[in-house]
Amino acid sequence: MITFDDIYHVGIIVPNMEDAMDELGRRFGCGWRDPSTATVRVRDEGGDRILSPRVTFCDKSTPIALELIEAIPGTVWHVGERS
Repeated sequence: MITFDDIYHVGIIVPNMEDAMDELGRRFGCGWRDPSTATVRVRDEGGDRILSPRVTFCDKSTPIALELIEAIPGTVWHVGERS
């Protein structure tokens, strides 16, 4: 069984980076580092490709590192209708 002691990092897929930084920053009481672009090699139904999601991390020490990842439709980083 996984316990919270085993979890270091949680990534949250968000439809809009700036809106999520504002809302979740207020809810979690933290600010965010400047968003950056990651380069990630992905293999999925579309084959092998390079994606560049925008990401940011909570700027203060928290028990679990919080990461926001901006959604990319049609990839593993998409948001559902009710997300």
